[in-house]
Amino acid sequence: MELGQNIRSGMRWGLSMRFLGQLFTWSMTLYIMRILSPDDYGLMALATVFMSILSFINDMGLGTAIVQKKDLKQEEIDTVFGFSLIISLCICGLQIGIASFVADYYDEPELFLILCVLSLIFLISSLAVIPSSLLLRDLSYKKLALTEFSAAICGTIATLILALQGMGVWALVLGWITIRVTDLIIKLYLRPYLFRPRFAFKGMVPILTFSGMVTISRMLWYFYASAAASLVVGKVMGTEMLGYYNVALMLACLPMEKVSGIINQVVFPAVSSIQEKMDLVGRHYLKAVRMLSFIAFPVFWGIASVGPEIVGVFLGQKWALAEVPLVILALVVPLRMVNNLMSPVLLGLGRADVNLRNNLIAVALLPASFLVGTNWGLLGVSLAWLLVFPVVIILHILNFTKVIQIRARDIFKAISLPLIIGLIMFLAVNGMEVLILDRLNMHLRLLLQVAIGAAVYTSLSYAFNRDNFIEVYRMKN
Repeated sequence: MELGQNIRSGMRWGLSMRFLGQLFTWSMTLYIMRILSPDDYGLMALATVFMSILSFINDMGLGTAIVQKKDLKQEEIDTVFGFSLIISLCICGLQIGIASFVADYYDEPELFLILCVLSLIFLISSLAVIPSSLLLRDLSYKKLALTEFSAAICGTIATLILALQGMGVWALVLGWITIRVTDLIIKLYLRPYLFRPRFAFKGMVPILTFSGMVTISRMLWYFYASAAASLVVGKVMGTEMLGYYNVALMLACLPMEKVSGIINQVVFPAVSSIQEKMDLVGRHYLKAVRMLSFIAFPVFWGIASVGPEIVGVFLGQKWALAEVPLVILALVVPLRMVNNLMSPVLLGLGRADVNLRNNLIAVALLPASFLVGTNWGLLGVSLAWLLVFPVVIILHILNFTKVIQIRARDIFKAISLPLIIGLIMFLAVNGMEVLILDRLNMHLRLLLQVAIGAAVYTSLSYAFNRDNFIEVYRMKN
């Protein structure tokens, strides 16, 4: 199967499995949100920040190095597992060691036990590194999609049952662990690996150099994309406000995280396999940007145009403070998705250094803007994303185009028409709400807004962006 077919097949399987999974998991998640409180989600957000930062160190990018390396030997696989096992044990101990400090700093005693229990995930992840990486290296997109689908279903069911039992934040904690355990079991079944840790440094310098830069880049990315705002809001405004912000961010970004996960999973190994054919990489990248923009702008700007209705219909009035952050954050997501597409291409080309440089730029600009934004509450933090991130992505594109054989104007051109048509759709939906729909029941208003947005975007795209329209339509073929 040629590269284009591999990519389309991987995207189809990933999207279809995630779509089916989301039909189930999101209906359950929205119900769970009605059961749990903003405090529960605020506590989980704080725990997740520290978990996620340490998880990047835990992985050390070693799995990425296995996928990217052209000539891979069995002893190298065993050595990677040995390093991964040692690191996970150290990180597990480190999280338990800092748990008390974190709980005291935020004056949330329950955080101590939450962090201790969640440290088990590091050990589970170390066992999954090799089977996950080998499945990705083999371009086994179908198996990976089915694994993620099954794990998400099991984790959601566990979370719902525990929430109904009155477990509060522990429903979220144990649900997360259920997802990781299920994922590990299925991957070991699909790609068996006899755990034979090898503790030797010989031959590991190139792998550790590459994986080290990948790890630092991922940590920086997570810090500016998720952790920085959560840490600032949690400390300055408290866990309840953090709960509102985190739920708004989750609603705005969940489709991005799901689709970006598929893109990274498909694009990285695909680019690795053709890394010597730079012109081909450039053509595939621009095509991906066009297709991603065509889908992302209507979806996320559509979410922004109906943000208050989404919160009111699905979460209820107790989450009303999440409405404004949801609207603003959703407007930024299409640009974040385009930005995220650069990373797997750079890693596939072995240019982890450029990826690291881009993330340093974002860390230099965004966290400070979040801190300034807290002077205006959740509105200010959300506006920091809207005002500063466009500057970040322009700087990232300028660095990226020095590596790949395309011009910055080619990327902007690929984005421009979906952005303009998406903006017209956004204005049309909001204009209709002000003029006509505001008098209607909230549920009916939401349905009509979605219908109007879809009709406006589809018709304008077919009239003025037909090539892109046909390109996306043919993706299924």
